[in-house]
Amino acid sequence: MLVKAGSPATGGAFSLVETVNPPDAGPPLHLHHTVDEAFYVLDGSYEFFCGQERIDAGPGWFVFLPHGVPHRYRAGPEGGRVLMLFAPGGTEVYFRDIAVAMADETTTETTLEQLAEHHGIRLLDEY
Repeated sequence: MLVKAGSPATGGAFSLVETVNPPDAGPPLHLHHTVDEAFYVLDGSYEFFCGQERIDAGPGWFVFLPHGVPHRYRAGPEGGRVLMLFAPGGTEVYFRDIAVAMADETTTETTLEQLAEHHGIRLLDEY
């Protein structure tokens, strides 16, 4: 991940992050309590789920995932690259914290769930 514009640079209005995803990779189903999330696909293909809606997106597609709605995404079989926009900003701090936690071999699933909740994200079971 490469932070293009962190929350401090935008007065907290948004964060912009460029992400490269390996094939078939993406986060589990989750929702943000207060942060809207949007994607602009630069390369590759992606499958997005927002509520009960499925969106297949390729380069040039913009996908909006509002807060409070369960969602997830997966890169296609060749991987992909996206710009991720979070409004308001600050989600880049979660990504930093989760990277540190995942590098710690004592981290558990419960620890990851608690860390997500601390940052206003609820991890959900797949449906």
